[in-house]
Amino acid sequence: MESVAALFSDHAEIARRARQVRDEAQRGAAAAVEAQQAIGSLSQLLRAHLIAEDRVVYRRLLACRDRGVAEMARAARQSFATLARDWRRYAMRWTAAAIVADSETFLSATEAMLRQLEARIAFEDETLYPLAVGLADLPLRAGRG
Repeated sequence: MESVAALFSDHAEIARRARQVRDEAQRGAAAAVEAQQAIGSLSQLLRAHLIAEDRVVYRRLLACRDRGVAEMARAARQSFATLARDWRRYAMRWTAAAIVADSETFLSATEAMLRQLEARIAFEDETLYPLAVGLADLPLRAGRG
């Protein structure tokens, strides 16, 4: 079973890979291939994390008897679906060739996208995950089997 600790660990790895994307973006056209690879690596992790998070956290919070918590989870899920869609568009748009052609726009698009991602992680770490542990019977750590 997934645990909050595992999801926090994913967040730490997402942050590490996001820094890598940012670093490559700051290097500009000279790092276009590396930037595209970093985006791909982060995309794979995000896909897996979002699936686990939806299954483990969001479903539990949406089923919570506390209607305020359930509504907050519903609004967050919808908001974050938009972020996931925006990330997919970003990842598809910024091929190595596109980065070389317009590295300044790529850098600003990367900064905007990563700020959104960082805000999501902060909200989950500070609000949703603690609610999931306290109200939705989500284990802090995986049980020993």
